[in-house]
Amino acid sequence: MTSSEQRREERVVIDSQPLGEFWLHAGEEKIPVLKLRDLSSAGAKLVIGSGVEIGSRVAVEYKRQEINLMVNGIVMWCEAAPADACPAACVAGISILSPFMLLAVVGKH
Repeated sequence: MTSSEQRREERVVIDSQPLGEFWLHAGEEKIPVLKLRDLSSAGAKLVIGSGVEIGSRVAVEYKRQEINLMVNGIVMWCEAAPADACPAACVAGISILSPFMLLAVVGKH
């Protein structure tokens, strides 16, 4: 199944990236989140620095000054990023348990 078929919920597209740092924690690995593409009530689409296994339990971490938020999720899909992205990058769909918590912190930008 591809990324375009996963979520039926309305998506909030993140036009410009929020200030701060995003990381995806997968087991012992801490993967940089290169871009937050969108959020919905079911999860998020992320461009990440390397691939992750579908079905993996992960945590998305956001840090900015005094804010440090971590939300748990599951990797629903992961595929190679388009050619204009970093060559090692992947696009991943993450089912997040509290996506609106993340949206409240980063805003729509």
